[in-house]
Amino acid sequence: VVLLGFAIFYVMRYAEKVKKDPTKSLIYDLKKENEEHFLGGKEQETLELTSKRKIILWVFGGTFIIMILGVIPWANKFNITIFESMNEFFKGLPVIGNILGDMVALGDWWFGEMTVLFMLSAILVGKIYGMNEKEITGVFVNGARDLLGVVLIVGVSRGITIVMNAGGMTNTVLFWV
Repeated sequence: VVLLGFAIFYVMRYAEKVKKDPTKSLIYDLKKENEEHFLGGKEQETLELTSKRKIILWVFGGTFIIMILGVIPWANKFNITIFESMNEFFKGLPVIGNILGDMVALGDWWFGEMTVLFMLSAILVGKIYGMNEKEITGVFVNGARDLLGVVLIVGVSRGITIVMNAGGMTNTVLFWV
């Protein structure tokens, strides 16, 4: 705790010194190079917070709140069953129940439900921003292109884990190393 307090004090003092005079930064000589790399040589423009952007921020924040509510096991851990009750109520309604189908209640969500939530949120944000389907798809594909390397690494590592567990090799490799 003492070392943490000292580290926080040191970093805050250094940050204050650099804020007053940026030339005192240890990496000041890299500032121009970093700005060109990350900003493309352009000055950073300040975007106005329009009503569209405010709505999009609310949708973005709401998406994460719903996701958090969806993955916390309310009934199992806290004996809170309101989400199951609401889910059963909506599934029992004539038209809405048919539309929702066999929807999973908040608290029992995992990858499938979160994927649908983020996909619907992305489409909603695109529509609020005034994009058509082709633009939304293009932006989505460009974003996915940036993550392709990470996805391949995660997929291959998961495949290796499955093969090692199925073959009984995991403990041998872990304890051998």
